Amino acid sequence: NGMFVAADNFVVHTSSDGLTWSNAGTVADTNSSNWNNPRVSFSAGQFYAYGNLGVDVSAEGLNWSRIFTLPGNDINSLITSVAANATYTVVVGFAGLLQHSNDGTHWTSPNLGVNSNLSAVDCMNGTCVAVERNGGVLTSTDTAHWSVVTVQGNPIFASITHGNGLF
Repeated sequence: NGMFVAADNFVVHTSSDGLTWSNAGTVADTNSSNWNNPRVSFSAGQFYAYGNLGVDVSAEGLNWSRIFTLPGNDINSLITSVAANATYTVVVGFAGLLQHSNDGTHWTSPNLGVNSNLSAVDCMNGTCVAVERNGGVLTSTDTAHWSVVTVQGNPIFASITHGNGLF
C-alpha cells in the first residue's frame, strides 16, 4: 500500500519512502508484558504488530486494534509470527502455539501433535506453512488441519516467506 511500518518499544513509525519516518503513535495495547520484542508484518492487505503476548492489526499502519491476546498470558508460548490470507489469520509461537481465526475475534487452536517452537508462518494461494525451529514444516489449506513434514538435513528454521509462487 506504499507504506513502510517499523516498531520499537510501544511506538509504531511509518514512512512512504524509507527515508523520512514519522511517529505514527502506539499500538492498541502498550502493556509491557504484551509488547516486548515488537515485530511488524504485512499480510493479506493488513499490517500486523505483535509483541510477546498480543497482536494488533491496522489497514494503513496508523490506527491499531487488538485482535489477539495469548490465552492465559502463557509466557512459554511467546508469539513469533503472524500471517493471513483472504480467509484466515494465523498466529504461531513457542511451545507449539498455533491459533487461527476467520474473523479476527474467535480463535481456535488445532491439535498439531507437536509441542516444539514454531518460528514463523506464511500464507499464499490458500495454503499456509509454519516452520519449526527443529526443522519440521506444517502445512494447511484450511488452518484447522495441519500436516507435519520433516525436512532432511536438520535445518533450524527461523523464518519463511513466499514469492513467485514459491515458499
